[in-house]
Amino acid sequence: AGRMVMAEALVRWRRRGQLVPASEFIDTIKDSGQLRPLGQIVLELIDADLRELDESREGDRLPITINISPEELEARDLVKRVMDWDPPGGFERLVIEVTEATLMASQGHAIEALRLLRRLGATIAIDDFGTGFSNLSMLERLEPKIVKIDRSLLVSAETGERSRAILDAAVGLGRALGAQVVMEGVETPGQAELAADLGADLLQGYLVARPMPMAELVSW
Repeated sequence: AGRMVMAEALVRWRRRGQLVPASEFIDTIKDSGQLRPLGQIVLELIDADLRELDESREGDRLPITINISPEELEARDLVKRVMDWDPPGGFERLVIEVTEATLMASQGHAIEALRLLRRLGATIAIDDFGTGFSNLSMLERLEPKIVKIDRSLLVSAETGERSRAILDAAVGLGRALGAQVVMEGVETPGQAELAADLGADLLQGYLVARPMPMAELVSW
């Protein structure tokens, strides 16, 4: 329908005036043991960003998505850190996003942490859905409210009927879990039309908007 219904917090590194995406430096952050401190910084920055965003939208308070890494999921103090943070607008406004591959590789503590956050009111979202060889019983126990279909399935679906059937099945599985289905990486009108034809609920990608600083988002 052309409305913005959610925003995702992304980390960028400004180096010599250029923004460097997390994919280019996150491994260094992991290897240096700084991933959890970085996650705490992100939570603190979101406080100010949400207040600025709320003021610009006259009380229309968008949910905010944050990505949780495998290391953070397995940390025993994850839930305490998030509870101590006390997100502006409450946990109901918070979307905790984890990749499907992370869930498949995680130990039981990670799943229990996510279930506790869900009971506190946070929404659980599964990212890169369709690439992690899903454990369906685990997904059913987790009860995600959002699944984000990986862009690779969308791109493949443009080239053949078999790939389109696989994408259709992924969308159907998301719906069977009772989740909203987000089509990730949509860059062309044709991809948006395909996503709509297959019954996706939401679109995310460069066709909608590219990542932008908060100052640009409030006037977008």
